[in-house]
Amino acid sequence: MRGVVTSYNRQKCAGIIAADDGKEYSISRYDIDGLPVPERDDIVDFEPDGDKATDSVPIISKFLLRRYMKEKKGLRLVEAKDPLGNRRYMIVNDEDWKENFERYYTLTEVAEYMGLNVD
Repeated sequence: MRGVVTSYNRQKCAGIIAADDGKEYSISRYDIDGLPVPERDDIVDFEPDGDKATDSVPIISKFLLRRYMKEKKGLRLVEAKDPLGNRRYMIVNDEDWKENFERYYTLTEVAEYMGLNVD
């Protein structure tokens, strides 16, 4: 099943995933396969086990996107709010800041913009 991390507390190593089935599942750092530690808005695949998410695998991770963008393209990912107040992301090119100025993306759109397969 796929879901979005809605919150994650690094000190407690625990968080919440809003799943595609409309339910919320708790996630623990110890139920995540691989790195990195999840962040809010990360997209994960997981196996539901009652109200817990197990065998979680990151599909779209802000940490990995930031690293890829910086190394490959010299870009930065900046969290912002769109004109309606929704949490979105901007892609910033420090050499040409007008390139994506005031263009707001979801995390999935950022991955697609970078040419990454998110299916």
